[in-house]
Amino acid sequence: MTYSYQWFSAPKEISIVCPVCHKEALFQFASVFHVEKKQDRIFFETHPAFETTTVYDSYTYTHKFCVIFYPALNSNPELDIFLECHKGLNNSVPHLIKDKGVVFCPSCLIKRKHQLNWPQEAYYCIDYKGQLLWAFHRPAFVSIYDYIQAKIRDRHVAGHFIYLLHIPRHFLTQHARTEVSKKMRRLLLRV
Repeated sequence: MTYSYQWFSAPKEISIVCPVCHKEALFQFASVFHVEKKQDRIFFETHPAFETTTVYDSYTYTHKFCVIFYPALNSNPELDIFLECHKGLNNSVPHLIKDKGVVFCPSCLIKRKHQLNWPQEAYYCIDYKGQLLWAFHRPAFVSIYDYIQAKIRDRHVAGHFIYLLHIPRHFLTQHARTEVSKKMRRLLLRV
């Protein structure tokens, strides 16, 4: 899939392979925003619930002081209210950091920070002749499967329209249909 496809339509939670038990786990992206005022930076640098970093923003050609927050690991309502107020004043910059978040596995019950390696960690992913076909979650994978299986492929009828626009032709050829469908069916039945 293409780079713009990866992050243009990414949901807040995606399905990945659990780093411990290798079953399906959920990955929730971290909240990322930049802070302009120096007095606010001190608060975020010293608070244990936040990570801070400086990132180069290629859109504005500037370095931004960014705060990374993991909502799934922090259940402090006062902190949530503070962050909502702060996000309203400052620009959210999720395009700068796309690989940090929290992994939660319902099988082995781990819940911790995780550095995402996408698409290699995608749970709904198959390999066909050295290329990966993946989806963020099961409903999108089922839509892709139905689309590949269809004799008459109409992207507008099926759900998850945006995913179907970006399937490489490599997976859509008549020769690939049988093998790709078989691998996808095997993965869907395993779950």
